[in-house]
Amino acid sequence: MKQKIKSFIIVLSIIMCFPLPAIAKTQLPMQEDPQLLLSFFNLPEGEATLIQTTGDENYLINTGSDNSTTELINQLEELGVTKLDAIILSKQTEDYIGNLHYLLDHIAVKNLIVAAKPLNEFSNQVKLQQWEKGEQHNLANHLQFHVFDTSVDGEMTFTIQYGDNSMLYMGFSEQINKDLVIQNSNSKPDIIKVPDFAQNNSPSETLLKAIDPHIGIIFNSSSAKLNPRLVERLNESWIDVYQLKQVGTTIIQMTLTDYEVIS
Repeated sequence: MKQKIKSFIIVLSIIMCFPLPAIAKTQLPMQEDPQLLLSFFNLPEGEATLIQTTGDENYLINTGSDNSTTELINQLEELGVTKLDAIILSKQTEDYIGNLHYLLDHIAVKNLIVAAKPLNEFSNQVKLQQWEKGEQHNLANHLQFHVFDTSVDGEMTFTIQYGDNSMLYMGFSEQINKDLVIQNSNSKPDIIKVPDFAQNNSPSETLLKAIDPHIGIIFNSSSAKLNPRLVERLNESWIDVYQLKQVGTTIIQMTLTDYEVIS
């Protein structure tokens, strides 16, 4: 018996000296679960939101004021952004498009998406797309935009849908049709981007009750004064309000079924 055990140990030692061929080479690589990162940039002035997918796609909504160029570029670099698949403009005033020239000159941008086209001066640098009211656009796998309203001066309101998650990106201070928001979303918006730096009276109590969001995002403006009644309304609606001036850049990670604030 002892002799058999000794022989087995010798055979096992020989096998260990000659490892088996790697099986992993014959298998397909593991596919990473689809995810999305939403980064709401804390800039000194203006709006800028970055969407990043696991497919290495980058979409920037608005560019902030030109007073925020350094901060915008630094944050894009920190997130590893070297190219943009599209810049989407929800409004065409300086605090939304202030860094557009700079980005087009220094970063590879494939598309510029607008609600109206007073921006023909950029047609030689980038492909222009115009979104219309009621349209639906699929920008990446599982990433869908629905345009609720647009204006002749280039303002628009839309939802961003990713799997079961939805965000209402408000570009108007006027009220939008709450029934349309619900009808044209796979789910009620979990997140709402408050329009006009929360200086007006939108979103209304009626809209908040109808869609019942969990998170409200308020960007910075040195010239805008927060409407205290609106902030109070958001808090009373049990919404976690993220005033970026206070909390800093806020990043939300989404899977197809859930989301969480990671910074």
